[in-house]
Amino acid sequence: MGKELASKALPSENYLAFYLNEEIPRLREALETEVALRKEIEAKILEQFTDQINDLRDTFDAERKEREVREEEVIAILKNIATRVSDNITKMRREREKNEEVLVQLVEKIIQKLRKETAQLDL
Repeated sequence: MGKELASKALPSENYLAFYLNEEIPRLREALETEVALRKEIEAKILEQFTDQINDLRDTFDAERKEREVREEEVIAILKNIATRVSDNITKMRREREKNEEVLVQLVEKIIQKLRKETAQLDL
């Protein structure tokens, strides 16, 4: 009778043995494979993200340097223009002052001539 009971395993024992000996190890292996795969995928995603960030950073740095070069060129052009304008203003001021002196001299000569003519008329 003891052998009969041993050979006739209860269905719940078979079910439990199946899960303990076959199904749980298979699930564990599948889970480990899935975890490893996900880690690999996450590592690839992180690598791509890092590469994209680095590419964007490089692009940003290149654009910033290009903008700085353009700004320096514009500043140099503006300084050149400012210098030329300042030089022209100085030149025009000198010419105006010279013209004013000539006009003052002409007015003085006219006044002297008028004085002479007036003095001659008074005589």
